[in-house]
Amino acid sequence: AVKDGRPEIRFAFERADFFLNIVALMSVLLGSIAIAMAAQRYTRRHIDTVAILRTMGLTQNKLFLLFLLEMMVFAIVVSLLGSFIGYSAQFLLAEIMSALIVTDLPSPGFSPVIVGTVTGFIVLLGFVMPPIWLLKQAPPIRVLRRDQAVSLFNKSFVVVFIGAIFVLWIWRLGEGNVAQYILLGTIGTILTLYLAARLLVYILKPTRGLIGVSWRYGLANLTRRANLSSLQITAFGLGIMLILLSSLIRTELLTGWQQSMPADTPNYFLVNIQKQQLDGIRGFLNQQQVAVPEFSPMTRGRLLQVNGQDVDPANYENPRAKRLILNEFNLSWRENLPESNIILTGRWWEEHEKGQHYISLDPQVAESLKLKLGDKLLFNVAGNELELTLLNTRGINWGTFQVNFFALLPHGLLEDLPSNWVASMHLAEEKSSVMVGLVKAFPNITVIDIDVVISRIRGLMDRIAAAIEYMLGFTLLIALIIMLTAMQATQDERRHEAALLQTLGAPRKWILKSVLAEFAALGLVAGGIAGIAASLTGWVLAEKVFKFDYTVSLSPILIGMLAGAVTISLIGWFGTQRVLKQPPIDTFRRA
Repeated sequence: AVKDGRPEIRFAFERADFFLNIVALMSVLLGSIAIAMAAQRYTRRHIDTVAILRTMGLTQNKLFLLFLLEMMVFAIVVSLLGSFIGYSAQFLLAEIMSALIVTDLPSPGFSPVIVGTVTGFIVLLGFVMPPIWLLKQAPPIRVLRRDQAVSLFNKSFVVVFIGAIFVLWIWRLGEGNVAQYILLGTIGTILTLYLAARLLVYILKPTRGLIGVSWRYGLANLTRRANLSSLQITAFGLGIMLILLSSLIRTELLTGWQQSMPADTPNYFLVNIQKQQLDGIRGFLNQQQVAVPEFSPMTRGRLLQVNGQDVDPANYENPRAKRLILNEFNLSWRENLPESNIILTGRWWEEHEKGQHYISLDPQVAESLKLKLGDKLLFNVAGNELELTLLNTRGINWGTFQVNFFALLPHGLLEDLPSNWVASMHLAEEKSSVMVGLVKAFPNITVIDIDVVISRIRGLMDRIAAAIEYMLGFTLLIALIIMLTAMQATQDERRHEAALLQTLGAPRKWILKSVLAEFAALGLVAGGIAGIAASLTGWVLAEKVFKFDYTVSLSPILIGMLAGAVTISLIGWFGTQRVLKQPPIDTFRRA
């Protein structure tokens, strides 16, 4: 499998998998927000129905089970429909990625249907059922007294919503840094948006008298519906933030990842070099005016025991652990920590600890073998048994294509044992003939041309960009649905307000201006905070996860504010046009 290949290839595909999963989960989260807002409107419209059913003798538990059954059937139908659309879309996505595939892809399995259905039920339980749980409390007296209000929101819902988001992120991205950073960014954005919305409502109260009448009325709507306005700003802002972050992944982050593999990335590996050949090879390369690479020693050893117990592949479920036990380790030694490595746990050995029986491992190797710091590992190295203590684990940047090793030992321990040397180097295309001369001068050396691998990875990056653009189309569609849903959440109230204003003689132009003022304010605040949140989350992902420099710019903030104000204003304008076309008398009769 690809993930079992060279670490450099695995690293590239893991990053690709992260990119695609992040964009897909953002679409799911955006859809969840739209569903939560639609669920609120659904429950408000069914309060009277529940009150009537309670007067007819239905208990609260029976009412809840009735709605639960209805929602479960709905979730199954929608999940199956979504799976069908997903199957259709994946054929087009496979066509986009076709240049990376040398054989025909297998037919899609049934697992995506299971994933889609489980996702649907998580969204149902986390975003739909909380308001329906409160709906059952509609009092029977509401049939006679419409002033008996029913609260359909509780602060505990926020915990349920965040819990559902957490489950989705951890399930699809695992417990790694990517899930943590994006989850924290999402939660931070939600809290910031809500607090900023409350602050906006507070600030607007004393300033409404400083502007025109229509704008004053539009801003008054924000303060009059303080809770609903705050929730709308939160929903709008979170949707805009996820769209901006998706766009950043497509452009800034993906471009940064591509640029993190510079033009002078090593494109040749030299292996099987003998120690007595090092000076000759250095002289040959100097004569050819080629930069001499750093040579790294390597010997091979087989793991025999862990903490005095013989290792047996049958005792390990992890396939990688089985391979490590059945095959030999490539062991090397260093005095100093390699440049592309960082210590994750434990410590690096000191200069005076030369020759100490320590070992440093890649964390994934240690995890697959269930090792911890201080464990004793017995190796057979060239017929000699060597017991080593696990002193640290190292994070290794395999994307540099430099020579790296899963296992490192201190200097002064393996030098007297049989070994060979390896190196990685970059050669310009016009210097490629140097490798021919090197092999003729030193026939035992094996030269591995990895240009094909690098070009393949670069092609992978380009195809990922195209795939993300494709998936971004779904994200934009869902974001539009969110904004329309948020508009629908207040449509009944706006219809009555518009009918009353028209009856009192307010012209349509005046009403439209007030709506534009209200939604422009919503969009500016939501878009500005969303841009800040997207930039900060992108910076954290670039620096902490994908390991390349990223400069935070003002463009996402400005784009967020402009896009939020324009898009949300247009949606409000079109929604109000439809409301104003309805005669006021029809609205009052319906009430």
